[in-house]
Amino acid sequence: MKKILAIVLALAMILSLAACGSKAEETKPAESVKTTEAAKTETVKEEKEPVTLEFLCWGAAEETTADAFKAMLDGFMEKYPWITVEVTESNYDAVNTSLLTRIAAQDAPDVAQVSNQWVATYYEMGGLLPLDEYMSAETLADFYPGTMSGTNIDGHQYSATWITQPFALYCNSDLLAAAGYDHTPTTWDELIEMSYAVAALGKNADGNTVYGRTLFGNGQVAFHIDAPSQLKNWTEVNVTTSLIPGSYSFSSDHHIIASANTEHPEECALFIDYMTGIEAMEKYTSFTDVMPGRTSVEALDYYKNLNDNMSVFYKAAAQCKALPVNSSNFVAAMELLATAVQRVTIGNEDPATVAAETHDQLVEMYK
Repeated sequence: MKKILAIVLALAMILSLAACGSKAEETKPAESVKTTEAAKTETVKEEKEPVTLEFLCWGAAEETTADAFKAMLDGFMEKYPWITVEVTESNYDAVNTSLLTRIAAQDAPDVAQVSNQWVATYYEMGGLLPLDEYMSAETLADFYPGTMSGTNIDGHQYSATWITQPFALYCNSDLLAAAGYDHTPTTWDELIEMSYAVAALGKNADGNTVYGRTLFGNGQVAFHIDAPSQLKNWTEVNVTTSLIPGSYSFSSDHHIIASANTEHPEECALFIDYMTGIEAMEKYTSFTDVMPGRTSVEALDYYKNLNDNMSVFYKAAAQCKALPVNSSNFVAAMELLATAVQRVTIGNEDPATVAAETHDQLVEMYK
């Protein structure tokens, strides 16, 4: 029965989510340095034909990230002065809708911010540029492997991780202490045991009914699996994060893609390299908390001074596996799993029967 409960618990938690020489040099006068740099910039402008890239995204339109996006885009155009980036702003869902329409019409933007779960569909429509043909193997190796493998299709990399969201276990330390625990669970069996112990408390200090798995934010829940972006939302809860029980975590990420129909693939590659790299992430983190998709970005002071809770997510990123988004069946599979969990938790159906039936449906879906 414990194994069955573990299966149902794992499904429920995963589904709650589906919704980076000493030789002295000659010192030049400051004015001379400025003049030299200006001359270099003018030379670049003269040598390069002007290029305009359209960038479709939702981040530039959101209040929490608009200033960060402007700083990054300004930095890119300053570094590559022959490239102008024109931003097409949209919201999260509308970006996907727009890309589906525009890829079908062979009128897609040069580059776009996307969710990794959309990439397989765009690939199947023939809409994506293989980034590995324009970005070096060294650059691509700098990304967390688990965040990239899901969009590596037929041996080619079709998107690059911009912001990664590896998942970890959020634990309500006060509830665990009240139930007699001074540590976080390291196995699914232990998590189930702790959940029952917390549920047996009946009420928390505020007089609210406590549960093992839901309603984490108001202090009524012992455990919740989620991304690092949620840390700032649960300031009223005494949170301790830990790795998800088992040998790996998983992630859901923001990626950047380039269009198969772009006339400027090299410039698209420069844009993706810059926007995911250390220079852009230094600007991004001056405005908001994010987790980069590239390991080299951890050299920034911002990432060296993380608290213990945030540090757990970096451990999770290093061992994460991508959700199986390299098939357009992914969304349908998640809906199937959601239905399975509801059949057990709401419909009171037998967990073993539901698990077996769902397994067979998934095998058929992915055969």
